[in-house]
Amino acid sequence: MNTLFGFTLRHPAQALCLSGILLSGTAGAVTIFTEIGDAGNLPATAQTTTSTGQTFDEIQGTLSPTTGDGEDMYKIFITGGGDFSATTTGGIAFDSELFLLDANGKGVYSNDDTIGFLDPSVLPAHIALTPVAAGYYYLGITQCCDQPLSAGGAIFVGLGGGSDHLIVGGPTGPGGGSPITGYSHVFDQHPGGGPYTIFLTGATVAPPPVPEPETYVLTLAGLALMGLWARRRRSR
Repeated sequence: MNTLFGFTLRHPAQALCLSGILLSGTAGAVTIFTEIGDAGNLPATAQTTTSTGQTFDEIQGTLSPTTGDGEDMYKIFITGGGDFSATTTGGIAFDSELFLLDANGKGVYSNDDTIGFLDPSVLPAHIALTPVAAGYYYLGITQCCDQPLSAGGAIFVGLGGGSDHLIVGGPTGPGGGSPITGYSHVFDQHPGGGPYTIFLTGATVAPPPVPEPETYVLTLAGLALMGLWARRRRSR
């Protein structure tokens, strides 16, 4: 006999069909995404989080500005409704900056310091700047005061300037209307950098997958085969 998930199966065909049905829509839960190698720093090179369709609440990585790794960017799926948030509070030992871009690489909102100079960063949920629409976005992390730039200049004015360090601001800089093209590469700490954890809400590693038509066909075929096997067994 075969046993599968607590079911006792008396025929190999039953085991094969039932396992295919149960596993076709199953995805492993993901709570932490860890940077693989070195994440890129622009949408074209951003590291895409693995596509399991499950919510996750942490991104872990490392920055090393002195070796040219001053910025990391991740492609994430935000579930919408204003529930998204991101913060390095409790997960970093250097002066971080966080910013969010839309699917076209244009600025959404950013923050340098949560309370005071050299503090962690936060992108809050449920404020006017928090994304309401579900979809793909790009989450960036840098060390202060490395500003994301577009062809028109700085995208955000709330990064790297006096009391503006505390501002959670939108893309109001001179380059705020255009997609990101690079960075200012100005850093306030040397050597700076190190490991970081970004704590998230309202994000998934990818949208819930839609089953392919072939999945439905295989599932129905498996059910039909099981029914046929059961009828033949009863007729003996």
